[in-house]
Amino acid sequence: MNNEKDELKECIAREFEEIAREEEEFLENDTSLVVPEGTKEAVLARVREQIRAYEMEQTRKEAEEREEAGFLPRKAPVPHR
Repeated sequence: MNNEKDELKECIAREFEEIAREEEEFLENDTSLVVPEGTKEAVLARVREQIRAYEMEQTRKEAEEREEAGFLPRKAPVPHR
C-alpha cells in the first residue's frame, strides 16, 4: 500500500513538473502576447517562484513522512576516549 502511495505521489509530482515546464516554455516563447513592458517577465518569475515553493513543500512533506516512518538516518554514537 505504501509503495502504491509513493508511486502515486511520484506520478503526481512528475505531472506537475511537466505541466510547469510546458507553461514556462509557453510563456518564454509566446510572441503573440501583447503586454506592458516587464509584465511577461514578472509572470514568468511568479510561475518559477510557485514551482520552487511547490518543490520545497514536497521535500518538506517527504522528510516528515520519512521521519514518521522512522526512515531518517540515525547519527552514529561518538566513541568516548
